[in-house]
Amino acid sequence: MFFIHGGSFIFGATWPDNIPVALASIGDVIVVDIQYRLGALGFLATGDDELPGNMALLDQLEALRWVRRHIKAFGGDPDRVTIFGQSAGSSCVSLHLLSPMSRGLFKNAIMQSGSANTVWSYVGRNEAKRRAFALGHLVGCDLPEGDSKALAQCLRGVSVLDIVQQQNEKLFEYLGEPPQLGFVSVTDDRFLLDDPASLLEKGALNDAAIMIGHTRDEGMLLMSIAFSESLDAAPHVDKKLYDQLLPMTVVGLGSIDPILLQAVKLIYVNDSDASEQPGRQFLYSLSDAIGDSGFACPIYQFARAAASAGRVVYRYYFTHQPEKLSFFRRKWTGACHSDDLIFVFGLPFLPPRDEDSSEEERSFSAAVIKHWSNFAKTGNPNLGLTAGEAGESVRSEEEWPRFIAPEFAHLELAPRMKNGGALRVQECQFWGEFAPELIRVAQDAALYRSGSACDRKWTASRSQDETCSKEACP
Repeated sequence: MFFIHGGSFIFGATWPDNIPVALASIGDVIVVDIQYRLGALGFLATGDDELPGNMALLDQLEALRWVRRHIKAFGGDPDRVTIFGQSAGSSCVSLHLLSPMSRGLFKNAIMQSGSANTVWSYVGRNEAKRRAFALGHLVGCDLPEGDSKALAQCLRGVSVLDIVQQQNEKLFEYLGEPPQLGFVSVTDDRFLLDDPASLLEKGALNDAAIMIGHTRDEGMLLMSIAFSESLDAAPHVDKKLYDQLLPMTVVGLGSIDPILLQAVKLIYVNDSDASEQPGRQFLYSLSDAIGDSGFACPIYQFARAAASAGRVVYRYYFTHQPEKLSFFRRKWTGACHSDDLIFVFGLPFLPPRDEDSSEEERSFSAAVIKHWSNFAKTGNPNLGLTAGEAGESVRSEEEWPRFIAPEFAHLELAPRMKNGGALRVQECQFWGEFAPELIRVAQDAALYRSGSACDRKWTASRSQDETCSKEACP
């Protein structure tokens, strides 16, 4: 099992040495945990051959090739490699599923709370170039946009510390935009041949069984950052604060048009009720909108595309709020982003956390590990292998249904597991279909009102930009 860590593509590292022990021992698998270049060092791109980008993904690719060559020496099977990752690491897993360069290097893939078809995971070439030259300006390489060779030469003379500090602290302030993930994957004509949404639409996926899912309260990730001083009690978000924070839900979509924000409110908040409840708590409405737009709905779209392309897909929905071990150490964040990692890696069994874990949580973690390791061995989370008898299978007690039309079933991961059908269909139709069309209409209306021709056309997000001449503008 080949793990790719998360961390917004700008931070993170391999686990401490003891962490993979529970997964390896309880699941009877070999766990490989890798490092890769991050931020501008791993993803900076100028949209051409000078700095094509995706260096981090090539690091991961080389690690996969190493595993292919050498894992047999560790008792592993090079033909039974499962790649898995969480958050940005999960997005990387999905990119390997879409890349011809990764074909044949793994048999199964597990995606936990991240996919390449999100607004935070990919940018188009023009946007990547804009960010690269903005970083150049911040570190003293103030060159005309277009001279990629000069920029590359200049950046190679800048200290790594300067690059890291400026990309984290100043980039989007300089660009006059809300903070986003600055350097991410890009089409480079070698690792990634097209934007992820287009590749998914074509069914251009490598042959692998896929397990995919997310937690119930993904949006609480940003809430825990926005309200970092609130540890025990949930912060109160009233209607005024909700309206101030609402643009967080659409960061990366290329628009914060009031009509888009109003549409988000119509989906997630009943305003007629709100006016009658002055003390109403809007925290969870905000979290749901962020979680759906950035995680749950892109994952649902990826799973549907993979199933339509004939891939075996299993979907999960993690709903358990850890008793004491919440990844972000908040008592009010529910089943938050990253909380599933606690149970996949068996932290309830490992010191010092084992002292805080109940027997129920240890049993739950063992069940999760069983599903993950079964999937790694057989491509089916219900089906494992008996020890020492390769090929002889043993079926688990909980039957996890495949994700296929029309039910699009999932397994709810909680101490008492149960099956369910399609999740958040209306919300995902809004983010996948209605919101992009609403943005297009609003931008067209603004152009007509201004009476000017466009210089740039934006599609559903900044990630897929293209220029247009006055004659060719829509």
